[in-house]
Amino acid sequence: MRWEAKYPFLAKIVDGLRFLGDLLAVNLLWLFTSLPIVTVGAASSAAYAVLLRYVREGDVPILKTYFQSLRENFLQATALWLISIAMALVVYVDWRFAGAMEGTLHTLYLALSVVLCAAIAVMLTLAVPIQSYYRNSLKNIIKNAFAMAFCAPGWMLLIWLVWAALAAFCLLVPFNIVLSAGSLFIMWGFSFPAWLASKITLRIFRIFDPSLKKTEETYESSGSEEES
Repeated sequence: MRWEAKYPFLAKIVDGLRFLGDLLAVNLLWLFTSLPIVTVGAASSAAYAVLLRYVREGDVPILKTYFQSLRENFLQATALWLISIAMALVVYVDWRFAGAMEGTLHTLYLALSVVLCAAIAVMLTLAVPIQSYYRNSLKNIIKNAFAMAFCAPGWMLLIWLVWAALAAFCLLVPFNIVLSAGSLFIMWGFSFPAWLASKITLRIFRIFDPSLKKTEETYESSGSEEES
């Protein structure tokens, strides 16, 4: 009898500590490789490459998977990030125009800003995970991201809610409380919400990629055999 079966409560504690340690490693890697700012897209893609596999398989070589994805997807992920920044600049200009206009033009620029904000959200929260998980052209990655968001709006909104909760905490909670929680952000500020988002993202992937279900059944069956 394995010790996990003999001491299930202790096994859960060990699993929880291992989980926190794994997310800590992903978060520190993401912070370190995001320092030039322009590499945020590539770092986020690498983090999703680890976390999506982590959610599916449970045991992932974090360092190897992270840096392999960072190297292989750097150019494409950076392009996604730069496109998102360019769209954000357009949103800023639209907001300035909307503030200076009245009537129909004000409404038009405001509506365009909202549409672009939604497009940026799709790019950052769905196109990046798709890019980290599947091999495809940049054009098809963006097209597939919007197609998935359109066909699974409920799951898409849930992903946005995960990141909105983090943003709301940073923006609405008193600054001294946010500052005191700074160590938690350094340890899990990106990796934990990204892990939650990865669990939801895989649900969207399963709608469009039935092969995921087959491979997950394989992981589950092999895991049950090891436990027995």
